[in-house]
Amino acid sequence: MLSSQAKSHLCGPMKAGSRNAVSTIVLTTAIVGISAISSCNECDLTDPRIRVVNNDSVPVTFSVLTGGLDTAYFLNIAPATCTEWRTFTEITTQAVLFDSLMVPTDSATIDLRHCREYELLVDTAFRFSVKEQKRD
Repeated sequence: MLSSQAKSHLCGPMKAGSRNAVSTIVLTTAIVGISAISSCNECDLTDPRIRVVNNDSVPVTFSVLTGGLDTAYFLNIAPATCTEWRTFTEITTQAVLFDSLMVPTDSATIDLRHCREYELLVDTAFRFSVKEQKRD
C-alpha cells in the first residue's frame, strides 16, 4: 500500500530524468508494503493471556500456576460475566476451578504459547473447557 505522500508524488508530472527516482520510490514502497503485510501474520512473541468466562449461575474462582511457587487467582467471578485478560509467560500450567468453599472441582493442563489467548469457559454443570485462539 502506498502512503498518501508517495501517491501524490507519483501522480504529479514526471520530469525528464526522474524515471529512475520514481521507480526506486515505487520499488521501495512495494518492499515496505510487503514487509508490513507479512509481519501482520508473524508472531512478535506476544505473551499468552487468559480470561475466565462464567456461564454458570454461581460465582467461581480459578487458580493458574504461573511457574515456580507462584499462583494467579481469578476470584469470585460473578455469574454470566467474564474477567479482564491477564498476561502470562509461555509455560505449561495447571488451571483449577474452585467452588465457593475453595474446594477444587475441575482442572486442566494448558500449554500457554506466545501469540495465543485462552478462555476458561465455565458451564452450567460447574465444569470448564479451554478455548484457545490466535491473539490479535
